[in-house]
Amino acid sequence: MRRVQLIDLAIGVAILALGVLEALARDHTGRWLAAAVVNGAAVAFRRRSPLLALTAIVLGQVMAHDATYDTDPLSPFLAELLLLFTVGYQLELRTAAIGLGIGVAYVWLDFASGREMELAQAGAQCGFYVLAWTLGRLLHGHETRRAEAEQHAQTAVADERARIARELHDAVAHSVSVMVLQAGAVRRLLGDDPAREREREALAGVEETGRQAVVELHRMLGILRKRDDGAELAPQPSLARVEALVEQVREAGLNATLNIEGDPATLAPGLDMSAYRIVQEALTNALRYAPGARVDVRVRYGRDLQLEVRDDGPGHAPSAGSGHGIVGMRERAALFGGELEAGPLPGGAGFRVHARLPA
Repeated sequence: MRRVQLIDLAIGVAILALGVLEALARDHTGRWLAAAVVNGAAVAFRRRSPLLALTAIVLGQVMAHDATYDTDPLSPFLAELLLLFTVGYQLELRTAAIGLGIGVAYVWLDFASGREMELAQAGAQCGFYVLAWTLGRLLHGHETRRAEAEQHAQTAVADERARIARELHDAVAHSVSVMVLQAGAVRRLLGDDPAREREREALAGVEETGRQAVVELHRMLGILRKRDDGAELAPQPSLARVEALVEQVREAGLNATLNIEGDPATLAPGLDMSAYRIVQEALTNALRYAPGARVDVRVRYGRDLQLEVRDDGPGHAPSAGSGHGIVGMRERAALFGGELEAGPLPGGAGFRVHARLPA
C-alpha cells in the first residue's frame, strides 16, 4: 500500500509540475496555478475519494476558464482521465456513473458557454472520458470476478477439509476404541496378582484416557458434521471398493475400465479414504463433462501410490462448484504430502487427472 501511495504522489507531482509550466505560459496565471495545485492534489489522493477528487478538478477548471482562448491545457485533461479511470475502477456502478456524468456534463456545459470549441472537439473529449471510465469498469469487473473465484476456492478448501475431518473421525475413533479394548483385555489377563498392581493401574489409565478421547472425537464430529442422510450407513471409502465404484459409473453410461498394477498394499485409513475420494471425484467429473466417453482408471501400488483417471471426451475444465472438485482433490493430495495434476490432454481431446501419494 505504501508503494501505491508513493506512485500516486509521484504522478500528482508530475501533473502539478506540468500545470505550473502551462500556467506560466497563459493569461490569468494565478487562476491556472491554483487549478494546477488542485489537479495535482486530486490525482495524488484520488484513491481516498475518487468522486470528490474529480469534482474538485472540474470546479477548478470552471473557475480558471474564460472566453479568451479555445484550447484547454494538457495537465487538467490528463488529471480528468486518471480520475475517471479511478472512478470507474474503484466505485460501484451507480456512483461511478455519477462521476462519468459529471465529466461529460462539464465538457458540454463548457462548450455551450460560448467558448470557440468545435462540436467534434467536444465529442472527442467526451469519447476519451468514456474510454477511460470504461477501462476502469472492465478492470473493476475483472478484479471482482477474481476475488469471487478466490473466495469460492477458499470455501471449497474449507468444505473439503471439514469433509476429510468427518471421514477421518470414524477411522481414528475406531482405532482408539480397539486400543481401549486391547488394554482392557491385557489388564484382565493379569488377574489379581498383587505383584502386577502397577501394570493394572497403568492399563486402567490407558483405558480411561482412550474412552475420554473417543468422547472428545464424537463431540468434535458433532461440530463438523453436516447432516447427510444415510452417511453413517454408507460403507467406508476405500480403494478396496474402487472396482465397485468403476462399475457404478459404467452403469451410469461411461465406458470405464480399471487397471490395478502392483500388489495392493495396506494403506493408512486417512490415505486410503482420500485416494478413493480422488478417484471418485475424477470419475464424477468425467461423467458430468464427458458422458459416454471412454475412461481409463489406473491404480498403481509401489513406493508411491499412483492414481490416474483419463477420458477421451471433449476437453473440459471441471470446476469446484460443488466444493469437491479439482480444488478438493488437490487439497486431499497435499494433506498427505502428495501432488495432483489435472488438465486437458494434448490436442484438447480428453482430460487427465493424475495423483501421486506417498505410501
